[in-house]
This record gives sequence, structure tokens and C-alpha cells, in this order.
Amino acid sequence: MDFKYSCTIYLICLLVCIVDVFSTSLEASRVDRVRRNAFQMCHMINQYTGRSCLSFNPYGCFCGYGQMGSQPVDDADRCCKAHDDCYGEVHTEHHCSFWSGLFVGYNHQCADPGCVCEDEAKCARKVCDCDLQLAKCLGKSEFNPQYQHYDRSQCV
Repeated sequence: MDFKYSCTIYLICLLVCIVDVFSTSLEASRVDRVRRNAFQMCHMINQYTGRSCLSFNPYGCFCGYGQMGSQPVDDADRCCKAHDDCYGEVHTEHHCSFWSGLFVGYNHQCADPGCVCEDEAKCARKVCDCDLQLAKCLGKSEFNPQYQHYDRSQCV
């Protein structure tokens, strides 16, 4: 294992621990969030799937950082491709920054049975809508362990 990969894994684990500590200290049935996008998306994925977002990083050809090929390997991967496309639309159709998907925070609320986007600001709302669509889609999709840490050189 090379040094860069080891550092990346370490930082991801540290991030998960930090998110877990903060999320468990909040009220369980109703949570208002105002944070950076990655934390918010992870919160919604957990709400709909019962899994950490890291379960999907990497997963298949489209989930997680980067993407390969043009064909998703299963329904969960198809959700991630649609999410990538949604972020692309936020940039091209709504004239939001290319980095909006990664860094624009938004207001959302999660309570059983799901989450709601609350922003009126155009870019924040569109990013939240993309993340919510992803979380709902992943929640309806089967998680296939054989696609977790999938060899992306196999993507077509």
C-alpha cells in the first residue's frame, strides 16, 4: 500500500469518526443541519440507507470520488451516475459554481421517515435536491458488496 493511499484512508476514517461524534450528540428524531455539503450528503445517505456514505466510496464505477466508464454496474451505481449528472446540471443549467456540489452548504431537515431541503437560495437548493435524490435512490437500491472497492479498470 503506498503512502498517499494510506493517508487518504486515514483521513477518511478520521472524518467518519468526527461526523459520528457530532451526529450522535444531536436529537435522534429531528435534526436541523447547516454544514458543508459532504457532511450533509452523508447524513441523508445514512438516513435513507442505514449505511455510512463511506460504504459507497468507492462503489461501482460512479460512486465516490471520480468515475470511470459510461455503464453503471447496478442500480446503486446508477444512482451515483444520476447524482453526478445532477451536479453537472447545477453547474450548466443553473449557472452555479462548478464546485457547488462539493462545497455549498444547505439547510435540510431529517425526521422519520425522510429528509426535506429547506433552502430558497438557488444553488444551495439545487445541490440539496441532488443529494436528496441520491439518498432516496440508494435507499431503494440493493447494496452489492462485490461492487464496494470495485476495480474500476473493469468499467466500460
